[in-house]
Amino acid sequence: MAGQASPGRDREEVSMRSLAKTVALLATLVAVTGPRLFAGEESLEKLIAKAEAGGDKQSEQYVDVARRYADLAGQHFSAGESAKAQEDVKNIVSYAEKARATVGRSEGRIKQTELKMHKLQRRLQEVARAADADDRPPVTAATEHVEELRSELLDLLFRKDK
Repeated sequence: MAGQASPGRDREEVSMRSLAKTVALLATLVAVTGPRLFAGEESLEKLIAKAEAGGDKQSEQYVDVARRYADLAGQHFSAGESAKAQEDVKNIVSYAEKARATVGRSEGRIKQTELKMHKLQRRLQEVARAADADDRPPVTAATEHVEELRSELLDLLFRKDK
């Protein structure tokens, strides 16, 4: 039986081929989607410039800027940089107000802006929970203000005088 391969060896070859196919597939997947996954986000300055430039999605872009500031506030609170975080919270409120002011009357834009505003509100709640007790009141006030702005958007969306 010197010329025949053992049944175990056949299984090993099949297993190695299947592993090679899997690795090749993963490599192709990473090559295709990798640049998008690892590209990173736009800089805050570019995001602000886009929002300030106007366009039909301006209100949504303002909420995106506010959301980015919320992320920064969370990072600053975590790092113990309370003054920077408080400034971020002021920027959040400012950009959320700009979003509300520029939403227009398009139902689609109102709905998308409200959805993003809801996510912003949730993020602010997370930031408030993570902040020290002394730092919470301004964040809580910002959260409540964003909730009021969301409520106004919902009123616009479901107004009776359509």
